[in-house]
Amino acid sequence: MKIKLLKTETITEEFRFPVKKQFFEHPDGSVHRRDLIEHPGAVLIIPKLSSDTYVMIKQYRHAIQQEIYEFPAGTIEPGEDLIECAQRELQEEIGYKANSIKSLGHIFPTPGFCNEIIHCYLAEDLVPSQLELDEGEVIEKVILNKSQIRDLIAQNKLIDSKSLAIMQKAESLTEGF
Repeated sequence: MKIKLLKTETITEEFRFPVKKQFFEHPDGSVHRRDLIEHPGAVLIIPKLSSDTYVMIKQYRHAIQQEIYEFPAGTIEPGEDLIECAQRELQEEIGYKANSIKSLGHIFPTPGFCNEIIHCYLAEDLVPSQLELDEGEVIEKVILNKSQIRDLIAQNKLIDSKSLAIMQKAESLTEGF
């Protein structure tokens, strides 16, 4: 199926991520508008302390006005290397550095309206580092074993889609989550 981008216009750049409108021509010749939130990309990390112990965070998310469990993640800064970003986020959100970071591929969390790509990593051989929360972040570090994480899922308390996706990737691509 060949869809042709005809034109892109910026709606606003007032927010953290620019909002654009795009016009596409479909194979039948019809033209359709789609709105897009432009995102520089992000990293998502599973910090593994031992064969059965992981570090997650509980973070307040304003959009849903509640705290949720999730794995550390963050937006890539302009010109920043992906591994550097992953290390920065580990230090900022949980106070660790990783001696080993392995790629688990990537995901597109909301491809219907946003071009964000999240690069997924498994971080192992963790060493304590200085915790450096970003301004305005409300985060609690939580150390959990596999059983506790699965219980959070069963109780509908782990509801962050990117964290659920990275767990599946880790289960499929490594010796098991």
